[in-house]
Amino acid sequence: MTAEELAGPGVPEKFVELIEGELVEMVVRGWRCSEIAFSVAMIFHGFCKNRPDLDFASANTGVHIRKSPDTVLAPDASLFYSRPHKSEMWIEFAPEVVVEVCSPNNSRAETLLRRRLYFDAGTQQFWGRQSTR
Repeated sequence: MTAEELAGPGVPEKFVELIEGELVEMVVRGWRCSEIAFSVAMIFHGFCKNRPDLDFASANTGVHIRKSPDTVLAPDASLFYSRPHKSEMWIEFAPEVVVEVCSPNNSRAETLLRRRLYFDAGTQQFWGRQSTR
C-alpha cells in the first residue's frame, strides 16, 4: 500500500499506520498513556509559543517518513523545525524529536522497529520507554 492509498477511501475506520508498505493496526492504549501523551504535547505547545522556527504535533498526526515502500507513522507527540510541506494529511518529514508513550500492549520489537524507522529517516531524538511486562 502507498501513502496515497492510505489517504483514500476504503481504509478501515481504525487507527492504522503504514510500515514499509504494509497496513498495520495500532495498539490500543489505556487512558493513562493518552493522558501522558497529551501532557507532553502541551509542553511542546508551550515551548513553541514564542519560537516561530519550531512547531509540534500531537497524537495521531501522521508523519510520512519514507517512500517506496511508504511508511506513515503516528507518534504520540513530536517537535520539529517549521518548514513548508504540501500535504494536508500528514507531515512529510521526520520530526527532530519523537515521543512514543509505550503501553503494556507494545512489544519491545515494535518499539525498536519504530525507533529504527525514525532514526533512519533523520529523527534526532526518540523518547520512549519500553514497559516492563
